[in-house]
Amino acid sequence: CQGGCVRRLKGEPTSIGKLEAFVADKALQENYAFEEEMMNRKRQKVAVVGGGPAGLTCSAFLARKGYRVTIFEKQDTLGGILTHGIPEFRLDREVLQGSIRKILDLGIEVKYRQILGKTVTLEQLEEQYDAVFISIGANIPTKMQISGEEIEGVYGGNTLLEENKHPIYQEKTVAVIGGGNVAMDCARTVSYTHLRAHETSLH
Repeated sequence: CQGGCVRRLKGEPTSIGKLEAFVADKALQENYAFEEEMMNRKRQKVAVVGGGPAGLTCSAFLARKGYRVTIFEKQDTLGGILTHGIPEFRLDREVLQGSIRKILDLGIEVKYRQILGKTVTLEQLEEQYDAVFISIGANIPTKMQISGEEIEGVYGGNTLLEENKHPIYQEKTVAVIGGGNVAMDCARTVSYTHLRAHETSLH
C-alpha cells in the first residue's frame, strides 16, 4: 500500500513498516501483557511442530484462547528463519528474544532438539495431542540446475545463513549469484565473518 499511498504525490508515502515496528517496540518496552486477553484454560492439548514465525504465532493465539500448547523445535533456540536465517544486522536479537519471551510467558511448553520423523513421529503426536500444527518452514535453497553447483565450496544462500558454517575466506574470491535480500545478506555475512576471522588472527 505504500506504493499507492497518495502522500507520495507531495512527499514521502506513509511508512507502514516503521509504524508497525514503533508500535511493537513500544509494546515490548512498556511490557504490555498478553495474559489480559487469555481465556479460561481448556483441556485440549495442541502440538506445534516448528518454532519459527508461523509456529510461534499459532502458539500465541492458541494459548490466548486457553489451549495447552507444546512447541517441538529442531534447534536449541526458537525463532526459525528469524534466528537462523536473517542476520543480526537486519533483525535485532534483543527485540526478537523479547518477543519470543512474551509468547512463552503465555504458558507455552517447548521441547528442543525434536525432529519430526527422527526423534518424534506424527503418529506419536496424534496419539498424545488433540491437534497438531506443522510449521516446519520451507527454508530450502533453489538449485539453478547448472554444472558445478554440487561441488565443495558452493552453498545455497539459505543453507549458508541458517547453518552459519563458513569456510576460511582468506585469500579467496567469493561470488554471490543474485541481487535480492538473501544475496545481500550472504554478501554482508561473508564480509563480516572474514573480517572477524582476520581480527582474531591478529590477536
